[in-house]
Amino acid sequence: MIRPLPSLALLILAVACADSPNAPMLFTKGSADRLVRAPEYDTIWHYGSIQDTLFGSPTRLAATPDNALYVLDPMLQQVVKFSPHGDVEWRWGSKGEGPGEVANARALDATPHGGVLLADSGNCRLVLLSPGGLLEREQTIVCDDFSLIEGVAVLSSGDIVLDTNRMAVPWILVTPEGGQVDITPPWSGFQTLHFLQRYGNTAASHDDVWVFGFETGNGWFAMEGRQVLGTYPYVEHTEFPDIVVNRSENTTMWRMAARPAYSAFSMDVWRDTMYVIPGGRTSNRMRVIDKYDIKNGRYLFSQELPDVVADFAVTGDRTFVLDNRELYPQVTSLVWKGNEG
Repeated sequence: MIRPLPSLALLILAVACADSPNAPMLFTKGSADRLVRAPEYDTIWHYGSIQDTLFGSPTRLAATPDNALYVLDPMLQQVVKFSPHGDVEWRWGSKGEGPGEVANARALDATPHGGVLLADSGNCRLVLLSPGGLLEREQTIVCDDFSLIEGVAVLSSGDIVLDTNRMAVPWILVTPEGGQVDITPPWSGFQTLHFLQRYGNTAASHDDVWVFGFETGNGWFAMEGRQVLGTYPYVEHTEFPDIVVNRSENTTMWRMAARPAYSAFSMDVWRDTMYVIPGGRTSNRMRVIDKYDIKNGRYLFSQELPDVVADFAVTGDRTFVLDNRELYPQVTSLVWKGNEG
């Protein structure tokens, strides 16, 4: 089972609306030639096979500073925690509206203290779980103008960045007291993008720095709280996908003209480095992790992976990868032999 393309690829929507303008260009070329290193890995642990039927259809990973791993399974509406040694420590969640229940949870992030935050879109709340799997807090959020939280980033200040499917301004900063403040897009062209072109990935470094990278566009942003630190190109340039508009008497239907070339299929941040799994149209698609310095946007190098992956997470010396192409999804914890450079 391949990870569902997040609201994208062959999506068609029927709504009453006007034409969308052509997509503006954030950048016109990539930042450098890709430099691929092919390291050897040790497998620390591996979970998956016909004997390990814990998962339904996992899609998201989040790693803690001590090398534990959280796996989000939207099919079962559960989060599963693995110890640094690969043991299943606990599983939490079921479909519903009460305590210990979630509805349409699609995003999570590990907290700086080793817990995990779930974005419960269906119940308009954020759910904080302790490292031991106890429900610590449920925080109601106002979601009148959006229906889904596509990404979440926990900042060291206690603030939380939500990446939603709102039309105009997708990002919301939620304070520990429950306040919600819009985050102004760091690029004026964002406002003229079609909503199918706006989707992306959000990740935090567990200080107040977080990043957003377009999934099918040509750049990414670094932010500190609500302030813009920089706007940068990916190493491999891809253009925003064209949108085709089909009209009938009562509706307007939008779709992508072709299957998009993913600039950033998945993304994570560890300290001052952003890690990106690129799609693109090269032989490296889904097989490398591109690395960037989030302090200045500089491309560093690319790390070749043993196989194609659907999602990943990183800590200091671990790379966790998810392969859900088969009937029984697999999660693997890898360590790169030698110095990463």
